[in-house]
Amino acid sequence: MLSFHEIHSAEDVRETFSIDAYKNIKSVENLSREDAINFWKSEFKQNREIQEENIFDDLISETFNRSEDEMDFEFEFDDKILTSLNEFKTLEWSKISEKDKIQIMKNLVDSVGNGLGLKNIPKINICEDVENSQGGYNPLTNIISINRLYCDNPIELVDTLTHELRHAYQNERAEILETWQDAIYKFNFDNYITPIQLPKGGYLCFMDYYNQYVEVEARAFANLFTEAMR
Repeated sequence: MLSFHEIHSAEDVRETFSIDAYKNIKSVENLSREDAINFWKSEFKQNREIQEENIFDDLISETFNRSEDEMDFEFEFDDKILTSLNEFKTLEWSKISEKDKIQIMKNLVDSVGNGLGLKNIPKINICEDVENSQGGYNPLTNIISINRLYCDNPIELVDTLTHELRHAYQNERAEILETWQDAIYKFNFDNYITPIQLPKGGYLCFMDYYNQYVEVEARAFANLFTEAMR
């Protein structure tokens, strides 16, 4: 099961990974390089944009070691999105009931989901979770889970909701597989790097996780909304 739980202790990360570790990624165990190329060609056989011999190298290059500065979006903030953001920005958040907060969150998810063109807009679930996890998206249930501990911070909520909505969009596009970007989404999810929490604190492979395409793009997308609130 894919799950995207945001980690907010980067300053405590212990760099115990190899910067070139991702180069050993294979989609299926024991594949030769030629088999790996043929595997991905077969995955993308209906996509006319993706027919080159160097598809495997191109996907690796596009997927790993990315930066938010490289991301660019054509996304329109329509009246419904601006109205939803304004609710997070202007209301006295500490005095709003959880029921009303959930409705405000739902309004944002619906408006941004429509803006992204999502066929299936995720539902919201408030959950109890560990302190350093703000939320996550589960593509199997199409649910965005929000940690109750962070429900009192409207900016963090907007950041998490829009970040996870981008993951929902990425998953949907990976299934459609019409464009080269869709191929990057699919390749990244099939080779997703999850950081491993170490017993004494910190994370193994944190930067590999942090700098992979789907995470970098989701952070950059969420930044559009938190910046609009300032």
